[in-house]
Amino acid sequence: MTCSQLRCLIELKRLSETNPDVPSISLTRQLKLSKPSVHRLLEGLINEGYVEKEYYGAAHLTKEGMEAADEIARKADMLAKRLSGGIVSQDSAYMAALVLLSGIGSDSFTCFKSQMGVHTK
Repeated sequence: MTCSQLRCLIELKRLSETNPDVPSISLTRQLKLSKPSVHRLLEGLINEGYVEKEYYGAAHLTKEGMEAADEIARKADMLAKRLSGGIVSQDSAYMAALVLLSGIGSDSFTCFKSQMGVHTK
């Protein structure tokens, strides 16, 4: 997934905590993107099976989408903590973590995490 798709998925998860059906306009505002950009992001997430959306309707995460968003958010939080203050500014750390995640697979993430000295269960 692209960095923008990762951001969209995480934001959709966050917004769905108050209401599982999230209007596209809410994503547009939160992501500070145009309606066509959000539409393209949602289409990509729909194709991946992470999001369902009715035509002109609200979007919601599938079970797979919720699991993916949880995993991505967990990994991004972990990386952002390691990156902030050292490699990048604290304000940019989360976005930098998403950029890294968009460019590496699970195996590479495990290796990268190990090299950064992150030890988890």
